[in-house]
Amino acid sequence: TCALPICRRRKGQMGSVKPDGPLRSKPHLQWVRIGFPCAVNNGPHACWRKDIEAHHVREDGNAGLGIKPPDSDAVPLCACHHAELHSIGRVSFEQGYHIDLSEIAQDLAARSPHLRRLFAKQARSA
Repeated sequence: TCALPICRRRKGQMGSVKPDGPLRSKPHLQWVRIGFPCAVNNGPHACWRKDIEAHHVREDGNAGLGIKPPDSDAVPLCACHHAELHSIGRVSFEQGYHIDLSEIAQDLAARSPHLRRLFAKQARSA
């Protein structure tokens, strides 16, 4: 699971600390959508579609019925692969395309300038 602290976005801010909800960062989601190709980009399965959406990777500890995972767990998927993932399920999708969505989400979260700024601000205010 992601090592980033859990917090909730407040109106007018990139995000802020609030321990009762998942991290929300619209700038991070936009960065995921416009900055990267579809996560299905290996070997014969390479996807070059431009209609990228941010898929929130669900883990045992970050989601439940009616609960969206934190934005730090988002990966870029084209609309076609996003729909396929929801249709066949995560395990089948990852096995079929030989990818690890959690690993991709963690890598993007670690590289995100938006999350970096958010957590630097959080550290200063603590």
